Amino acid sequence: MNIILFDGVCNLCNWSVNFIIKHDINNRFKFTPQQSKIGKKILLAKGFNPLDSSTIVLVAGDKLFTKSDAIIEIGKQLSGWPKTVIILKIVPKLIRDYAYSIIAKYRYNIFGKKQVCMIPTSNYKDKFIDGDL
Repeated sequence: MNIILFDGVCNLCNWSVNFIIKHDINNRFKFTPQQSKIGKKILLAKGFNPLDSSTIVLVAGDKLFTKSDAIIEIGKQLSGWPKTVIILKIVPKLIRDYAYSIIAKYRYNIFGKKQVCMIPTSNYKDKFIDGDL
């Protein structure tokens, strides 16, 4: 199972989750906000600070991806044109992650923030993890 941990109050992150769901026709991904009980549990188990929601985290089996590597790995598994994100691999990781960190730092200022984590619609409820694994 591929689990994407995202910042549940970030508007950009919520848009990204909806984008992934739309292009995940093979149902490869499950989602959980980093602020949720299960999100915090996974982050702690993987050695992350559960209070730091500055990066997307992809848990793919026994592998873990963050920042630009997570974006590329997610894109590779989506359908249609989002697969083209793989072209970012030609950019050195240091530069990709620097750009990612700049966007992450200012995401609330640019895209806004919710007061509470997103609540999935009934159409997508099965895509979200809300209990124990």
